[in-house]
Amino acid sequence: MAPLRSEEEKIASDDISQEKQMEEFFQWTPEPSYEPETMGQKFRRKTKENPFVPIGNIDFYVYKQA
Repeated sequence: MAPLRSEEEKIASDDISQEKQMEEFFQWTPEPSYEPETMGQKFRRKTKENPFVPIGNIDFYVYKQA
């Protein structure tokens, strides 16, 4: 029969296993392989996704100027 572990040993081993799990989880995360987009590219992309974005931008600009 295996010897019983003390509470401190159980907590220490749990902490180590959690650390290993976190390391393994974040290890697979790849670095982004895309080039950063310019402001113009982002504006065009957002406009294609939602045509109300330019209207909101213009409205906000006019509101701030008033």
